[in-house]
Parts: sequence; structure tokens; C-alpha cells
Amino acid sequence: MILHALARIQLQLAGARTRPAVAAPHRRRRPVPDDRGQATAEYGLVILVAGLIALGVIAWARGTGAFTDLFESVIGQLTDR
Repeated sequence: MILHALARIQLQLAGARTRPAVAAPHRRRRPVPDDRGQATAEYGLVILVAGLIALGVIAWARGTGAFTDLFESVIGQLTDR
């Protein structure tokens, strides 16, 4: 019991010696995370993914002939009028 009380007092004294009484004004604060440019990067990635999807659709449609059929159908309807 006495040893426990002495250990507690020793820890309190050690804490009082290592802790400053007043926060030092010259201490540097942690830098604030900078989010500048984040939106630009996200827009760039979205445009890149949209372009890749468009290229995939074009490649698929070119392989099936869907664009040619659609174009000929539209031109045919326009020239018939």
C-alpha cells in the first residue's frame, strides 16, 4: 500500500518535471494538410476514364458495324425526304 502511494507520487513528480507549465509560444504547429489541386486532379481522372470508356465503345461499335449501319440509315432517311 505504501509502495503504491510512493510510486504514484513519484510518477506525479516526474510528470511535473517533464511537462512545461505554460505552452511555449515558439513551438511550431503541425502543418495543415493542403488540398489545393485535389479537384483538378479528380476532374482530370474523370475525363480520362470517360475518354477510355468512349474509346472502348467506339472500338466495339466499329467491330460490329453499328456505326456504319446507323450512319447509312440516317443519311438514307435524310436523302429520301
